[in-house]
Amino acid sequence: MLDQQFRSKVDLWLVAIVAASAVIALLVLAVAEVVPAWVFTSTRYTLTADRLLVKSGPFRWQVPLAEIKSIAPTRNPLSSPAWSLDRLRIDYSIQRAFLAAVEARRTLLS
Repeated sequence: MLDQQFRSKVDLWLVAIVAASAVIALLVLAVAEVVPAWVFTSTRYTLTADRLLVKSGPFRWQVPLAEIKSIAPTRNPLSSPAWSLDRLRIDYSIQRAFLAAVEARRTLLS
């Protein structure tokens, strides 16, 4: 007697879920590869006449030179975008004004 084969029933909603999962996994993989490469190739510091411009991948900062209060060497990886731990921490008054505003509002809420 010959062997018989039977195909499985196919629920389209299940096929859609599996296909969507595969697409999402590919997108996550692409982002995981592209964003670090973008940050690596685009991290730049530009000094203009009155500003320090910082670019690192999708992130951008503009720091008015007149607002810079201090610059100090650091090895803290959170202090600035750089591909070395030999970094400079730049403190500027916009941060202090922001912190003062937050503290003032916290005081009002208490």
